[in-house]
Amino acid sequence: MKVKLSKYDLGVVINALNNYQQLFENEPCFCEFILRLVDLYEEMKSERNKKIVFQPVEIQYIRSCLIAWRNDSIRAEKNVAVGAISETFAKFI
Repeated sequence: MKVKLSKYDLGVVINALNNYQQLFENEPCFCEFILRLVDLYEEMKSERNKKIVFQPVEIQYIRSCLIAWRNDSIRAEKNVAVGAISETFAKFI
């Protein structure tokens, strides 16, 4: 699946994956996936969007982590965070 992301959106994805990596600690390729995204983030220019190709398992990682982070933010009543996370999540549907 190709997803067009801004540098900001990619940062949101990386934060979600990093914060909820315990969900996938038994997956051998999970850390490599995060490192690949960090490399892409560092290469991106701040005002440009980039189409990134994700494997189905990577989409599953991203969706699960974004949903967990969004739910935690709702419970903590962090409305601004919920909005940003939801906007990024919508790009992976």
